[in-house]
Amino acid sequence: MSIILSFTVASSILGNQLSLADSSKAMRFNKIEFSLGQETSFYLNPQLDDFKKMHPQSFLLNDFDQDISAAPYSSSSFIATLSTHINLSKNKLPRRVKPYLRAGVNYLSWTYYGISDSNESLINTDTLTSPTSGNVLFVDTNMRSSRYASLTTQQVRLDVAMLFNINQHSRYSFTTGLGFLVGTSLSSQTEIRKYNSYNVDVYDQGQQFMYPANYQGPMPSPMNITEVFTSPSIFHFQLYAPLILNYQFGSRSPDGFNSKYALQVEVSPGMAFENIRNTTRFSFSTLQSRISLIREL
Repeated sequence: MSIILSFTVASSILGNQLSLADSSKAMRFNKIEFSLGQETSFYLNPQLDDFKKMHPQSFLLNDFDQDISAAPYSSSSFIATLSTHINLSKNKLPRRVKPYLRAGVNYLSWTYYGISDSNESLINTDTLTSPTSGNVLFVDTNMRSSRYASLTTQQVRLDVAMLFNINQHSRYSFTTGLGFLVGTSLSSQTEIRKYNSYNVDVYDQGQQFMYPANYQGPMPSPMNITEVFTSPSIFHFQLYAPLILNYQFGSRSPDGFNSKYALQVEVSPGMAFENIRNTTRFSFSTLQSRISLIREL
């Protein structure tokens, strides 16, 4: 409730200031938009060499399998955007398609770029023989060593889109177009960790698993080691194609709807390109989903 109230007050003040402009001008600010949502990134095959270039001083990176082939993965992050709409129509006459420019600031809470690998080794710890039946049980210890490296960061980005609203005078309307995001990272950090664990299992004479004799968690230090480094800055560029469904509040009148508020749901597939300074560049696909509250100024 407090967010909506703050948004209403801020948009009202901005609307009073911008209403002084001549409404007959070809371009003017006529709406403000606040949106919350999620962005999912789909990465392909991160490379060990990328992390070695970023942090050549790391000792743990040398423990990774040098022929590691990372599988594709995805990560999701919270996004928040504050934008304004710039009307590109030359007049206020009803038009089926209304072009406008959306420009604002986009905040991405978290991004993840990582690799991991592991290996296991089985050790025959003990052999138990029953004094009565003569049955033999084998006690095996499964040693597991896991390693991972991850770069995490936040991003602030400029969000600009050329949009076309279809059937703008209807309660429900559709908007599409083309947009881009350009920005940089904040508080980038790389964490590299080596983690060792083991579990003890019991097998019968046919090497069939019977039950776990005991489970031990992580191995004691210094078997578990963590390195943390400040990462280079990241430049981000992203193209996206928004698909937007709009809903107008209020009742219909000859001059439009009597509420200055509208709600919209947006889904935007896209393609992003990132450059880690002095290290590497890579591309990946994205999918944004947003819910926006819009106020007419």
